[in-house]
Parts: sequence; C-alpha cells; structure tokens
Amino acid sequence: RWSGVQCNNQTGHVVMLQINSKAPGANEFVGTVGGEVSSSLLALRHLQALDLSWNNFGGRPIPEFIGAITSLRYLDLSYSNFGGRIPPHLGNLSNLLELTLSNSEASQSLYSPDLAWVSRLGKLQSLSMYGVNLSTVIDWAHAINMLPSLSDLDLSSCGLQNIIPAPSHVNLTSLEYLYLSSNSFYSPLGAKNLFWNLPSLQSFFMSDSGIQGPIPDTIGNLTSLQYLNLYNNSITGPLPSTIGNLKKIQTLQLMNNFIS
Repeated sequence: RWSGVQCNNQTGHVVMLQINSKAPGANEFVGTVGGEVSSSLLALRHLQALDLSWNNFGGRPIPEFIGAITSLRYLDLSYSNFGGRIPPHLGNLSNLLELTLSNSEASQSLYSPDLAWVSRLGKLQSLSMYGVNLSTVIDWAHAINMLPSLSDLDLSSCGLQNIIPAPSHVNLTSLEYLYLSSNSFYSPLGAKNLFWNLPSLQSFFMSDSGIQGPIPDTIGNLTSLQYLNLYNNSITGPLPSTIGNLKKIQTLQLMNNFIS
C-alpha cells in the first residue's frame, strides 16, 4: 500500500519502485529526492521497474551497481541531475525493454564516450538519451543496429557529429520513431545512410542538425512514414519525385532550408 511501491500479488516481492518527483503537468525539475542511491536496492532481486526520474542527485554519477539488478525491464533515470560518465555496467541489464536517461539539454552533464554497452541490450524496445553528451561517439549507428527489437529511439541534442552509412545488414526493422534533432552532423544525408532502410519508420525528426545537400531519392523507401521533420537545415536542390511514394505522410516540415 506504500505510494511508489508495487508488489506482486502472489509472491509479495517488490516489482516496481517509482520515486518520481515530477509534479503533474510540470516540465521542470522538482528535485524532491537526492543524496546517495543506496546499494540496498540490490536486495530487491525481483525488481522489474525502477523510476528515479525528475529528482535532484546533485551531479552524482549513476551508480554502477544498478547494472547488477538484472531483473530490470524498465529503467528511468531521466531529468534527475545525474552527472559524469554513464556506467557501461548498464549493458549487463539483458532483460531491459525500456531505458530512459534523458538529461537537461543545457547541462549535458551526463556523457558516454561510446555506445558499445548499449549494443548488449538485445531486448531493448525504447531508448531515450535526449541531452546526453555523445559528441565523441563514432560508431553510434552500428551500436544501435544491434538492437533488433528497438521501436523508439531518441538521440536528440546529443552532439552527434557523424552520419554513418548503413551496415551491410540493417537489423532495425521494428524502428518506428527516430528523433535525431539538434545534433551537429553538418554533412549530407546521402543515398546510402541507415535511415533509408527502416521499413517500419513512422516518425523521423532531424531538424536543426546542419544537414547539407539534396534529399536523396532513397527517401521514397520510407513508405510507412507519417511525420517527417527536416526544418532548420541547409538542404538544397529540388525535392525528389520519390517523395510521392510516402502515401501515409501527414506532416511534412521542410521550412528554413534552401530548397529550389
């Protein structure tokens, strides 16, 4: 009966711990909970969901021991003023379905030099790292391509600097939502990039990311696309005729470019 604690009705084991301090309707830090996260959480061997979002942990690093709670399926540490390097130990959470590490865009106090640890989360369906500093990550697309069940990916405002050509075999056949806005690509989309091989993609946001050159004909491959947002870039040239293949498109945002 404790608020924020859910138990299994049959076994009595604690399966969810939700110490979430976001006020209803608010979109800012509330910061009710802080201090040091106790390793006594390891005693909750059947814990499936841990939500510590919208708190204020004073820039402390995410505890490495969270990577040992291998029963976790849902982990949300977003907007809680964690800082420092994201521990690669989180890659041990092989049962994880959703991982939310979004951070305040202004601080970018959380960072990860690579995403190799993410590639080990084979069951992951949703990954949000909005505002996490990934500016030194080189092979982000190849790491993400190791997640065949992924349907929702948010790497907006992460300082990503390179668009990577598609791997020889694209595993992301389930990806429906892709958010890559406000990065630092400063390069063309290109005809052989990962994005054009995503058959289930419904929403694609890559605004304000320095995209240059024309939109390639391969955009016509995204026949499931409903929302396309490429505004505030340096896109040039005419729109390809293959954009007519996007029969399900509902919203098309291309303003603030140099389309002829």
